[in-house]
Amino acid sequence: MAGALAAVTVGGILVVNMLPGDGGSNDAGSDTGARPTASSAPSDAAGVPTFYVGTWEGRATTDLGTSTDTYRVELEDAAVGEKVGTVTSTDLLGLECVDVLTLTSVTGRELVAAGEGAPDNGGNCAKGAHTVRLTRDGASLTYTSRYPNAGNPTADLKRVEQ
Repeated sequence: MAGALAAVTVGGILVVNMLPGDGGSNDAGSDTGARPTASSAPSDAAGVPTFYVGTWEGRATTDLGTSTDTYRVELEDAAVGEKVGTVTSTDLLGLECVDVLTLTSVTGRELVAAGEGAPDNGGNCAKGAHTVRLTRDGASLTYTSRYPNAGNPTADLKRVEQ
């Protein structure tokens, strides 16, 4: 029984990371072209409030009910249309998939980015464009991605580095 459970768990991890993408957008309602707005949080030069800048980490949950991947989100200051950071998902076997985030809008409460798999990702990583929302929740961030190819992951992220 334990062997069967382990096989199902590992299989579920691999399925989420191996789902093929279509290379197209999976979010019809993304916020694009919006300019950063003034917020209650101070920002450095280009518009990302300093609260967001740094490294965040937490366990992801998918539509499949799996909670196995660790998400590491690294954010830097950027202007709309520029690279704002990356998301690295690491499964229980240590396999990593990296998404590059391009800033589409930001306020003191939410950062929205267009995500795309890094060009050097392996064949086991989901492909395609998607929208990532990082919403402030006290001292934490809530990660939400409309990315059906990866199971529409969500995660509660805690700061690990500033």
